[in-house]
Amino acid sequence: MKTLLTTATLLLASTASSDSPDDPDRARQAMELGLAKPLVELLPMVERETKGHVVEVEFEFIEDGYMYEFEFIGQDGHLMEAVVDAKTGRILSVEADEDD
Repeated sequence: MKTLLTTATLLLASTASSDSPDDPDRARQAMELGLAKPLVELLPMVERETKGHVVEVEFEFIEDGYMYEFEFIGQDGHLMEAVVDAKTGRILSVEADEDD
């Protein structure tokens, strides 16, 4: 699990450029302000609820706040995506990943 958390953290950090509004500094700031839950808290919950194995995480700003996009391998072996409200930790949607 520790390796998975490290991998997901690195993926989160590498998915955004330093000029992006979705960069790791913004994620850290959002967590410090209580606008987003830490990835280390949400990752196990997403894997438990989806019964999948997370392979990539993105942190993004949307109109209403922040969200995490978790890409994971589902039990059937297909690549899936779970969108999670970063502030509440609520899973907003789970669907097949269309970017694969």
